[in-house]
Amino acid sequence: MKINKKILNLFLAFLSLAFWVAVWHVTANKIGKSILLPSPSETAEVFFTLVKTKEFWHTALNSLKSIFSGALAGVAVGVSIALLSYVTPFFKYLFAPLLSLVKATPVASFIILALVWIGKEHIPFAIALMMATPIVSSNVYEGLLGIDRELYEVTKLYNFSFAKSWNMLYRHSLLPYFVSATRSALSLAWKAGIAAEVLCTPQNSIGLMLYESKIYFEFPTLFAWTLTVIILSFILEKAVVFFAEILLGKGRRKA
Repeated sequence: MKINKKILNLFLAFLSLAFWVAVWHVTANKIGKSILLPSPSETAEVFFTLVKTKEFWHTALNSLKSIFSGALAGVAVGVSIALLSYVTPFFKYLFAPLLSLVKATPVASFIILALVWIGKEHIPFAIALMMATPIVSSNVYEGLLGIDRELYEVTKLYNFSFAKSWNMLYRHSLLPYFVSATRSALSLAWKAGIAAEVLCTPQNSIGLMLYESKIYFEFPTLFAWTLTVIILSFILEKAVVFFAEILLGKGRRKA
Protein backbone atom coordinates (compact mmCIF):
# COMPACT_ATOMS: atom_id res chain seq x y z
CA MET A 1 0.00 0.00 0.00
CA LYS A 2 2.85 2.36 0.90
CA ILE A 3 4.65 1.54 -2.33
CA ASN A 4 1.53 2.25 -4.38
CA LYS A 5 1.02 5.56 -2.64
CA LYS A 6 4.63 6.56 -3.23
CA ILE A 7 4.39 5.63 -6.90
CA LEU A 8 1.14 7.60 -7.19
CA ASN A 9 2.76 10.67 -5.61
CA LEU A 10 5.72 10.43 -7.97
CA PHE A 11 3.38 10.07 -10.94
CA LEU A 12 1.33 13.11 -9.90
CA ALA A 13 4.50 15.13 -9.34
CA PHE A 14 5.70 14.14 -12.82
CA LEU A 15 2.36 15.15 -14.38
CA SER A 16 2.47 18.50 -12.61
CA LEU A 17 6.02 19.15 -13.77
CA ALA A 18 5.17 18.09 -17.32
CA PHE A 19 2.17 20.44 -17.37
CA TRP A 20 4.21 23.50 -16.38
CA VAL A 21 7.03 22.62 -18.78
CA ALA A 22 4.39 22.39 -21.52
CA VAL A 23 3.05 25.82 -20.53
CA TRP A 24 6.61 27.17 -20.64
CA HIS A 25 7.16 25.58 -24.08
CA VAL A 26 3.93 26.97 -25.55
CA THR A 27 4.58 30.45 -24.11
CA ALA A 28 8.15 30.51 -25.43
CA ASN A 29 6.93 29.47 -28.90
CA LYS A 30 4.26 32.17 -28.86
CA ILE A 31 6.82 34.86 -27.96
CA GLY A 32 9.35 33.44 -30.41
CA LYS A 33 12.32 35.32 -28.95
CA SER A 34 14.83 33.47 -26.78
CA ILE A 35 16.19 36.79 -25.57
CA LEU A 36 12.88 37.26 -23.73
CA LEU A 37 11.95 33.68 -22.89
CA PRO A 38 14.11 30.71 -23.93
CA SER A 39 12.29 27.46 -24.57
CA PRO A 40 12.76 24.40 -22.33
CA SER A 41 14.80 22.71 -25.05
CA GLU A 42 17.14 25.70 -25.40
CA THR A 43 17.60 25.87 -21.65
CA ALA A 44 18.24 22.12 -21.40
CA GLU A 45 20.76 22.27 -24.25
CA VAL A 46 22.75 25.05 -22.56
CA PHE A 47 22.46 23.34 -19.17
CA PHE A 48 23.88 20.03 -20.39
CA THR A 49 26.62 21.89 -22.25
CA LEU A 50 27.58 23.64 -19.00
CA VAL A 51 27.45 20.41 -17.01
CA LYS A 52 30.15 18.92 -19.22
CA THR A 53 32.66 21.64 -18.25
CA LYS A 54 34.97 21.69 -15.22
CA GLU A 55 34.17 25.38 -14.70
CA PHE A 56 30.52 24.56 -14.08
CA TRP A 57 31.29 22.10 -11.30
CA HIS A 58 33.91 24.37 -9.78
CA THR A 59 31.47 27.29 -9.74
CA ALA A 60 28.52 25.26 -8.42
CA LEU A 61 30.53 23.57 -5.67
CA ASN A 62 32.14 26.86 -4.66
CA SER A 63 28.74 28.49 -4.16
CA LEU A 64 27.41 25.39 -2.44
CA LYS A 65 30.37 25.30 -0.05
CA SER A 66 30.14 29.00 0.82
CA ILE A 67 26.38 29.18 1.35
CA PHE A 68 25.91 25.73 2.88
CA SER A 69 28.68 26.31 5.43
CA GLY A 70 27.06 29.62 6.36
CA ALA A 71 23.69 27.90 6.78
CA LEU A 72 25.23 25.19 8.98
CA ALA A 73 26.89 27.89 11.08
CA GLY A 74 23.48 29.55 11.38
CA VAL A 75 21.96 26.24 12.53
CA ALA A 76 24.68 25.90 15.19
CA VAL A 77 24.23 29.50 16.39
CA GLY A 78 20.43 29.14 16.39
CA VAL A 79 20.55 25.96 18.47
CA SER A 80 22.97 27.60 20.91
CA ILE A 81 20.71 30.64 21.34
CA ALA A 82 17.68 28.39 21.85
CA LEU A 83 19.46 26.32 24.51
CA LEU A 84 20.71 29.42 26.32
CA SER A 85 17.23 30.97 26.20
CA TYR A 86 15.67 27.79 27.57
CA VAL A 87 18.17 27.36 30.40
CA THR A 88 18.32 31.06 31.37
CA PRO A 89 15.37 33.30 30.36
CA PHE A 90 17.71 36.31 30.50
CA PHE A 91 19.23 35.22 27.20
CA LYS A 92 15.80 35.02 25.59
CA TYR A 93 15.26 38.74 26.24
CA LEU A 94 18.87 39.53 25.37
CA PHE A 95 18.73 37.98 21.89
CA ALA A 96 15.07 38.80 21.09
CA PRO A 97 15.69 42.32 19.66
CA LEU A 98 18.58 41.10 17.51
CA LEU A 99 16.62 38.16 16.09
CA SER A 100 13.59 40.38 15.43
CA LEU A 101 15.84 42.86 13.65
CA VAL A 102 17.26 40.15 11.40
CA LYS A 103 13.76 38.88 10.57
CA ALA A 104 12.39 42.35 9.77
CA THR A 105 15.31 43.77 7.75
CA PRO A 106 15.32 43.13 3.97
CA VAL A 107 18.07 40.82 2.76
CA ALA A 108 19.26 43.47 0.26
CA SER A 109 19.96 45.89 3.13
CA PHE A 110 22.16 43.33 4.87
CA ILE A 111 24.01 42.63 1.63
CA ILE A 112 24.73 46.33 1.02
CA LEU A 113 25.92 46.81 4.60
CA ALA A 114 28.06 43.68 4.37
CA LEU A 115 29.72 45.07 1.24
CA VAL A 116 30.94 47.95 3.40
CA TRP A 117 31.96 45.87 6.41
CA ILE A 118 33.45 42.68 4.98
CA GLY A 119 35.01 41.37 1.77
CA LYS A 120 32.58 40.33 -0.94
CA GLU A 121 33.93 36.77 -0.95
CA HIS A 122 32.57 36.26 2.59
CA ILE A 123 29.16 37.89 2.09
CA PRO A 124 27.22 34.77 0.93
CA PHE A 125 28.47 32.91 4.04
CA ALA A 126 27.43 35.80 6.32
CA ILE A 127 24.00 36.22 4.71
CA ALA A 128 23.26 32.48 4.90
CA LEU A 129 24.24 32.50 8.58
CA MET A 130 21.95 35.45 9.34
CA MET A 131 18.99 33.95 7.48
CA ALA A 132 19.27 30.54 9.15
CA THR A 133 19.85 31.64 12.75
CA PRO A 134 16.42 33.15 13.65
CA ILE A 135 14.46 30.28 12.08
CA VAL A 136 16.40 27.58 13.92
CA SER A 137 16.48 29.50 17.19
CA SER A 138 12.71 30.06 17.38
CA ASN A 139 11.76 26.54 16.29
CA VAL A 140 14.20 24.73 18.56
CA TYR A 141 13.12 26.92 21.48
CA GLU A 142 9.50 25.95 20.85
CA GLY A 143 10.55 22.31 20.78
CA LEU A 144 12.35 22.68 24.12
CA LEU A 145 9.24 24.24 25.65
CA GLY A 146 7.26 21.18 24.54
CA ILE A 147 9.39 18.77 26.59
CA ASP A 148 7.30 16.89 29.15
CA ARG A 149 8.47 18.26 32.51
CA GLU A 150 7.12 15.29 34.50
CA LEU A 151 8.95 12.86 32.24
CA TYR A 152 12.06 15.01 32.58
CA GLU A 153 11.86 14.72 36.36
CA VAL A 154 11.52 10.95 36.04
CA THR A 155 14.72 10.73 33.99
CA LYS A 156 16.53 12.76 36.64
CA LEU A 157 15.06 10.81 39.54
CA TYR A 158 16.14 7.44 38.14
CA ASN A 159 19.39 8.80 36.76
CA PHE A 160 18.80 7.64 33.20
CA SER A 161 21.76 7.64 30.83
CA PHE A 162 22.02 10.40 28.24
CA ALA A 163 21.08 7.97 25.44
CA LYS A 164 17.93 6.80 27.23
CA SER A 165 16.97 10.35 28.21
CA TRP A 166 17.45 11.45 24.61
CA ASN A 167 15.16 8.73 23.29
CA MET A 168 12.47 9.32 25.91
CA LEU A 169 12.48 13.13 25.93
CA TYR A 170 14.29 14.95 23.22
CA ARG A 171 13.97 12.76 20.16
CA HIS A 172 10.18 12.93 20.00
CA SER A 173 9.59 16.48 21.24
CA LEU A 174 12.64 18.34 19.94
CA LEU A 175 13.81 16.57 16.80
CA PRO A 176 10.73 17.31 14.61
CA TYR A 177 11.10 21.03 15.39
CA PHE A 178 14.81 20.89 14.62
CA VAL A 179 14.31 19.06 11.32
CA SER A 180 11.57 21.44 10.19
CA ALA A 181 13.67 24.46 11.15
CA THR A 182 16.77 23.14 9.41
CA ARG A 183 14.83 22.40 6.25
CA SER A 184 13.33 25.91 6.13
CA ALA A 185 16.62 27.55 7.14
CA LEU A 186 18.64 25.79 4.42
CA SER A 187 16.08 26.70 1.76
CA LEU A 188 15.96 30.37 2.77
CA ALA A 189 19.73 30.60 3.28
CA TRP A 190 20.36 29.10 -0.16
CA LYS A 191 18.10 31.59 -1.95
CA ALA A 192 19.41 34.55 0.07
CA GLY A 193 22.99 33.42 -0.48
CA ILE A 194 22.49 33.28 -4.26
CA ALA A 195 20.90 36.75 -4.15
CA ALA A 196 23.95 37.97 -2.23
CA GLU A 197 26.23 36.51 -4.89
CA VAL A 198 24.29 38.28 -7.65
CA LEU A 199 24.68 41.64 -5.88
CA CYS A 200 28.29 41.31 -4.73
CA THR A 201 29.54 39.05 -7.59
CA PRO A 202 32.31 37.06 -5.85
CA GLN A 203 34.63 35.13 -8.15
CA ASN A 204 33.69 31.58 -9.19
CA SER A 205 30.10 31.81 -7.99
CA ILE A 206 26.69 31.02 -9.44
CA GLY A 207 25.61 34.59 -8.65
CA LEU A 208 28.38 35.98 -10.85
CA MET A 209 27.31 33.69 -13.69
CA LEU A 210 23.70 34.87 -13.33
CA TYR A 211 24.80 38.51 -13.29
CA GLU A 212 27.02 38.15 -16.36
CA SER A 213 24.31 36.28 -18.24
CA LYS A 214 21.95 39.17 -17.61
CA ILE A 215 24.52 41.81 -18.58
CA TYR A 216 25.33 40.09 -21.88
CA PHE A 217 21.70 39.16 -22.61
CA GLU A 218 22.51 35.44 -22.61
CA PHE A 219 19.08 34.43 -21.41
CA PRO A 220 19.33 30.69 -22.18
CA THR A 221 22.47 30.67 -20.01
CA LEU A 222 20.65 32.67 -17.35
CA PHE A 223 17.84 30.10 -17.32
CA ALA A 224 20.36 27.23 -17.24
CA TRP A 225 22.10 28.64 -14.17
CA THR A 226 18.70 29.29 -12.57
CA LEU A 227 17.86 25.64 -13.21
CA THR A 228 21.12 24.75 -11.47
CA VAL A 229 20.07 26.77 -8.42
CA ILE A 230 16.71 24.97 -8.32
CA ILE A 231 18.29 21.52 -8.68
CA LEU A 232 20.82 22.16 -5.91
CA SER A 233 18.05 23.50 -3.66
CA PHE A 234 16.01 20.35 -4.35
CA ILE A 235 19.00 18.12 -3.52
CA LEU A 236 19.66 19.97 -0.25
CA GLU A 237 16.03 19.69 0.82
CA LYS A 238 15.85 15.98 -0.03
CA ALA A 239 19.09 15.36 1.87
CA VAL A 240 17.60 16.98 4.99
CA VAL A 241 14.41 14.94 4.63
CA PHE A 242 16.42 11.73 4.13
CA PHE A 243 18.45 12.18 7.30
CA ALA A 244 15.35 13.34 9.16
CA GLU A 245 13.51 10.13 8.27
CA ILE A 246 16.47 8.11 9.54
CA LEU A 247 16.55 9.97 12.86
CA LEU A 248 12.78 10.04 13.36
CA GLY A 249 12.39 6.49 12.15
CA LYS A 250 14.87 5.19 14.70
CA GLY A 251 13.00 7.13 17.32
CA ARG A 252 9.72 5.44 16.43
CA ARG A 253 11.20 1.98 16.45
CA LYS A 254 12.71 2.52 19.88
CA ALA A 255 9.57 4.04 21.32
